[in-house]
Amino acid sequence: MTTDLIELIQKELTTSLGDIPASVSVDVREGWGDIFCVTVHVRGVLLDQDDVSATLQFAVDSALGDVRHIVEIKWEN
Repeated sequence: MTTDLIELIQKELTTSLGDIPASVSVDVREGWGDIFCVTVHVRGVLLDQDDVSATLQFAVDSALGDVRHIVEIKWEN
């Protein structure tokens, strides 16, 4: 199931980022209590990270809908 979620999230992230020059990868693991822990690794963003963080969070939320999840964004240079 996590492979399907990764593909769904990756597609939504790619669409949401549009022209923002960034490389993203996603890790998803199932945590305690049927919650998914989503880690988004971001490389190449030279823009305001707060704006990009909000976009990434919204994209993951949209992709997962009612599925319980938490999101962590890791910025890599």
